[in-house]
Amino acid sequence: MMMKRLALSVAALVTTALVLVLASPAGADPGGGASVFNKPDGGGCVYVSSTGNVYDGTVVFVVTPSGNETLTWSDLALIAGPGVTKTTRITFTQGEFTCKAIETKNGKANVVCHN
Repeated sequence: MMMKRLALSVAALVTTALVLVLASPAGADPGGGASVFNKPDGGGCVYVSSTGNVYDGTVVFVVTPSGNETLTWSDLALIAGPGVTKTTRITFTQGEFTCKAIETKNGKANVVCHN
């Protein structure tokens, strides 16, 4: 069981490293040390928290008629890192977007970004 967990953690870190290299938006400002990236294969997203945690999930992208954009990553699952011991709220900027993230002690996270 321990080897399986270690293999999954290593795979998650390698995946995260690839996502960070391949999908990092030019000029992204991960204020507070947090960033969220879409996977290069279009199969969801990875949220890298300023608390040292990595979460995996999907994204919903909405553009209003006036051109405002909102991205919502909900029900993200912890795939690497220690997790948090209490609900943690993080606000950060990424490019032109202001983002708010919530991490919970049960290994879940949600992120909402808007311009």
